[in-house]
Amino acid sequence: MDNNFERAFALVVKAETKTLSLDPKDRGNWTGGKVGAGELKGSKYGISAASFPDEDIANMTLERAKFLAKSKYWDRVHGDALAWPVNVYLFDDDYNSGEGVAVRQLQRTLGLFCDGVVGPITVDAANRMNDERKADFLAKRGFEESLIATWPRYGEGWLKRIILLAQAGVTAEDPTP
Repeated sequence: MDNNFERAFALVVKAETKTLSLDPKDRGNWTGGKVGAGELKGSKYGISAASFPDEDIANMTLERAKFLAKSKYWDRVHGDALAWPVNVYLFDDDYNSGEGVAVRQLQRTLGLFCDGVVGPITVDAANRMNDERKADFLAKRGFEESLIATWPRYGEGWLKRIILLAQAGVTAEDPTP
């Protein structure tokens, strides 16, 4: 469902900085994944030095960001196998929160074994989610343990991101046939 990826990427990038961010207090901006660890290369279009330490973040193009987002985030969470809007919620959470965090959060929401891998059981359960469960999954993002310490600095942006996603899930028709 290439159309799903295109729509999901457009939503994610809408919430991301389109210019180079070199915030030294953002662990994602450091190649070592921790504040002060490695080189401060920043982030752009949501592509961070922590996740892509060998990329030229300063000269990142939208097309390159799209390619990286599809291969590292969309494909890893099996976005094509999931129904809209769960696929965009999961893709965005993986893009923003880091490897495995998003999938385990979805699995916890679904009451499944949390192995951080999107397999057939997770896909099937996710595709049968009712609206209340979808809302639960989206709402829990603000309470991810990894985000609590930095909520005062970045929380408003994350909350706006969640609202954008919620609106997309409610207002957009499912593009799958």
